[in-house]
Amino acid sequence: MLASGFFCALLSCGALGNSLDAEGRLTWWQWLGWPMFTGPQALPEEDVVCPTLGGSVEERHADALEVLLSEELCPFVVAFFSSSSPLSQSTKLALTEQRLASSFPTLRYVRVETEQMSIRAFLQWDINYLPTYVLFWPANSTSPWQRWQSGKNANPYDYHDVSAWMTKATGLVPSNSSQAAAGPVPPRGKNASLSFGWFLVALAVLHRLANHASGASQVTT
Repeated sequence: MLASGFFCALLSCGALGNSLDAEGRLTWWQWLGWPMFTGPQALPEEDVVCPTLGGSVEERHADALEVLLSEELCPFVVAFFSSSSPLSQSTKLALTEQRLASSFPTLRYVRVETEQMSIRAFLQWDINYLPTYVLFWPANSTSPWQRWQSGKNANPYDYHDVSAWMTKATGLVPSNSSQAAAGPVPPRGKNASLSFGWFLVALAVLHRLANHASGASQVTT
């Protein structure tokens, strides 16, 4: 209290305060390292450099997923597939993922093996079924997070269906993926346990249903 009163008198009420404008006093608080007086300092947009992978597919372990949830500026799409599924192990899916990454080079394409994910990760990403995609597009301020909507006319293994969904969510037009310099993507792994992956999904769904039922009972009482 004494220290803050001293600096208030020095910068705002005393002779030095009279000689400093608002910007000058702000600089003083920043130099002192007291952000509560300076307010949040936004990073200039020109200093923000989003990673560009040149149309390549980024492999990310489930343990490194959480950092993406705090992303605020750089767009990305995460593909959640069970690598123990025969369809996920196919060369066709690998080619689809490579084409998607090459067609939307401004989007980081991240693929994840769901067998590595914990129940907490399933809940964080709001995953109720597999396979699925989660897309983050910060330019859409009202709804930056977009999730793949499964349906009879939407095939998550089909390039045209997924690229159409990505275009609808972002407004981006697919580029010519045949000109991409990125190398081929290997098929997803074959040694994971399919039953374990679906067991985690089931637990995540049951956890949500239990929370929903608990909330509904509290409202009725």
